[in-house]
Amino acid sequence: MKEDVTYDIDGNPLCIVYEEKFDSLVYVRLDGRKLDVEREIQFHRGQPLLSAKIDSLFRDAYGETNELTGLLVFCILFDEQLNMDEVRIEKRIGIPDDQYDDFIRTALQSTQGKWEKRERATSKRLIYQGVYRVKTS
Repeated sequence: MKEDVTYDIDGNPLCIVYEEKFDSLVYVRLDGRKLDVEREIQFHRGQPLLSAKIDSLFRDAYGETNELTGLLVFCILFDEQLNMDEVRIEKRIGIPDDQYDDFIRTALQSTQGKWEKRERATSKRLIYQGVYRVKTS
């Protein structure tokens, strides 16, 4: 069975999609265990509110921002009770080093308890994959 593997910024396997099963997604934990997961989760009241929350935390940490510097692609693994199990950076675009990695992990972890399953969710384990637009002055 042919598979497409994505990796996090540290070179660890992150997700596997099997070519023959387009609806099948496997998350690879940092300890190597593989979990069947779905993307059927959302931030309470939507992605724009999540972006606004992270932007507010970014301004508090780094000052007023206005110019797009780059992107951080991230992935959050949730357990059965919707607690964050792992927060990983999948890719940095336009950002040469890890200067914002700890910030984005902490900012995302601060949203604990503000996530909800979508009605069509059937899996116990869920992931959220998103992009944060890093803006600096």
